[in-house]
Amino acid sequence: EERLPAGTDRRRVLRFVSFCLLPAGLSMIVWAYYPLLAGLVIGFQDYRIVQGAQWVGLDNFISVFTQPVFYKALANSFVYVGLTIGIGFFIPVFLAVALNEIPKFQLLFRTLFYLPAMTSGVVISFLWRQIYDKSPEGVLNQLVAPVTPLLNPMLSFFQLPVLTDRNDWLGDPKLAMLAVVIPGIWAGAGPGSILYLAALKSIPEERYEAADLD
Repeated sequence: EERLPAGTDRRRVLRFVSFCLLPAGLSMIVWAYYPLLAGLVIGFQDYRIVQGAQWVGLDNFISVFTQPVFYKALANSFVYVGLTIGIGFFIPVFLAVALNEIPKFQLLFRTLFYLPAMTSGVVISFLWRQIYDKSPEGVLNQLVAPVTPLLNPMLSFFQLPVLTDRNDWLGDPKLAMLAVVIPGIWAGAGPGSILYLAALKSIPEERYEAADLD
């Protein structure tokens, strides 16, 4: 308001700004806050789509918090987030440094790394479903087959599941979590690497020259 010219009708400006913000505000209320409020109310009901809802108070929450599967799911969520952040943080940094150091075809590699972020999630799911095929003809099984004799002693030492030519990547409980995490990291590494690359490009060349002299 302090930047408005002298003599400006502040109420008129406020009405105009409110009118411009009204569609976005209504959209947020209808598509975000109303479903959130409705879902909160449903949490206290025995909700039926066809029949009427019945108020049950805290029974739903008591039922959830007294089931061991809830705490198992909660622990799996923490493991999933931990693996995603732990692994997904270093790969974009490594890619950004590599893109910053290569002398040629930087634009080509940037495009290739960013393509997964522009690909539909359905396409990515089908792609990794083929990669995780548990038959010996599966892409990942064929890739790890030559190095299986070298990896298995190390995996056994760390009490991890050993690899075979028929690894059920999505069906084995010991492999499924990592198999679910990897596609998300693969799809998100490109945009992250571009952001880190932009930060690296903002460092003046004089800094690198001074470092070389030191």
